[in-house]
Amino acid sequence: MSRTWWDIRKDVKKFELAKTKLRKAKEIMTKDVFEALCSAGLARHLLSAAEPQEAILNDLFDAIRTYQILLQVVIRNEQVDSSSYRFLLKTCPPFLDREYMNEVAEMEPILPDGRNLDMREFGSPVSFNPYRPLVSFETIQNKYYKRRILLDIGANGFSASPKQLMDNYAALGMPFDEVVMFEPDLDGMKHIPEVYRKGTTKLQFIQQYVEVGTRSHDNDVLSWIEGNVDKDDFLVLKFDVDEKNYGPTIEWGFLGDLLYSETISLVDEFYTELHYRSRILGWHHFAHSSRQRYDVMRQLRSCGMAVHEWP
Repeated sequence: MSRTWWDIRKDVKKFELAKTKLRKAKEIMTKDVFEALCSAGLARHLLSAAEPQEAILNDLFDAIRTYQILLQVVIRNEQVDSSSYRFLLKTCPPFLDREYMNEVAEMEPILPDGRNLDMREFGSPVSFNPYRPLVSFETIQNKYYKRRILLDIGANGFSASPKQLMDNYAALGMPFDEVVMFEPDLDGMKHIPEVYRKGTTKLQFIQQYVEVGTRSHDNDVLSWIEGNVDKDDFLVLKFDVDEKNYGPTIEWGFLGDLLYSETISLVDEFYTELHYRSRILGWHHFAHSSRQRYDVMRQLRSCGMAVHEWP
């Protein structure tokens, strides 16, 4: 996903390309679903970094909704993998609230080779598109929540996951009331488009590394959630903090901490990137394998956990 902002008034050809790709996606969506997916994804990719954002938000959200319609067609046609698990969880998370069992069953598939649908079909290793969030379901849109909160651990700049997740949920009619971003690097937070800075969503940036198991409200995510989130809030948690492509990975440690904590009952939806050894991705995390990731994520889904493989 592009992090280089560009101006629609100066690069008219790029703006026209984005609009052309969006039109094409709509025109061919009943004829070639994957070509339409590619076109809608490219339109979103271009528009996400266009300025002024307030001038293109309608087109951006249209691209996201178009992709969602196509993605749901693909999901319905995907074969469910019923193969056995090699890596077994001892039990489902004991404090998990299983109210989303029906919705979780219709989310995007967990793929055996990792990453996401856009990587499998288009070779794109990073994509913020191929996820079916809970808010895409009418059952969730009709529920009342006191606050809708995004807690982004490892934001990596506003234009990365914070903006992309904000756009995904707003395009589906359920924008966040609050967005909290944990990130030690200030650079990516210097430019936030005016429509987001002055919008109705409260933005909070916390310049802080996180740790697992400290139970400090300053750097322990679970403690922060317990102190700031209520049961009648809708909390989306994203956790992606590993910077190196080798060695131990904090993400597996955090997952283990979350699964057996009572705090999991406050988390409605969870996005995470679990690193493992992968020649294709250039990862050298030898303590974990792609098969282990595949089995764990599938079992969590079968337990009723609204978990997505990010990004």
